[in-house]
Amino acid sequence: MKVCTYCGTDSADNAVICKSCGTTEFYNKCNSCGFKFTGSVCPECGSIISGTGRACAVCGHITDDLICPYCETDLSGKKQGIKQMKKNGRRKAILLVSVLFFLGVLILSNLSKYRLVETREILYDMGVVHTTNHPKYFSEYENALAFWKGNDYVKVIKKGELLTNGSALLVMTSNTEETISDIRINLSGYSSEKEPLTVKDILKVICEYIPYNIIYKYYTFDKAFYEIIKAGEYEKYYYLWVLNERGKEEIQNGNKVLSDKLAFEIIYDKEEGWNIQIGALSYDENEDSISVQEWDIDILDYFPK
Repeated sequence: MKVCTYCGTDSADNAVICKSCGTTEFYNKCNSCGFKFTGSVCPECGSIISGTGRACAVCGHITDDLICPYCETDLSGKKQGIKQMKKNGRRKAILLVSVLFFLGVLILSNLSKYRLVETREILYDMGVVHTTNHPKYFSEYENALAFWKGNDYVKVIKKGELLTNGSALLVMTSNTEETISDIRINLSGYSSEKEPLTVKDILKVICEYIPYNIIYKYYTFDKAFYEIIKAGEYEKYYYLWVLNERGKEEIQNGNKVLSDKLAFEIIYDKEEGWNIQIGALSYDENEDSISVQEWDIDILDYFPK
């Protein structure tokens, strides 16, 4: 009998259309042993589908019987059929494995390239590259909230608010004065052996988010230092500004936006990648490790021109 490939309804051997769903695709179910197969001969017992018939290789008589009634030639072909099925099965298996192997190599060869391109696009969307109109440190909370609305990679929150998006690449936090007072940038997702990020790349990102005009007007450079542990497996970089005389006067005159210090911290972990924090609390005054060294860096070289 025939069995519908889609709905499983049994049909006659000579059926062309399924009486239940109307499809024209069937597989055969041997009336003798119940084996399911395609074709006209059961590979399990050699039975021929009723009504299909075939010509005897010796005398040419058309018959449904396993033994030709005219010349008694064995027409089952069971052993030969099974052997051919196994051969065809091996060929299909080899072809399938070859295709899967090729696809696997193709995917792996392009995976790092795709991640790199995707990350670059994300960084571009964040305003890290070739953009200057995005919110920065000292920006108003409401403006930053409106600017980044709908961006899945950026989160703007208030101080003390629980960060719900742990995968955010950029987090801006405002203080009680509704001003952005802390910026964290997570670049741990950036992965490329051919084009790994360097401290210089990170500095360009940082300086995109620090308004140079305010820094130049109210702050002065204080110190910069770095620490490298275990041959580059873990690195920390600090840069600190303090208020100049004009900045101190601003605070005395009621400016609540400025803080006594402004610093950024760069942390590199071989396993986790690069992370950045910008804010007054980014400087660790208790840093007393003997491995800390002065960092000779001209930060002005990295501000957008």
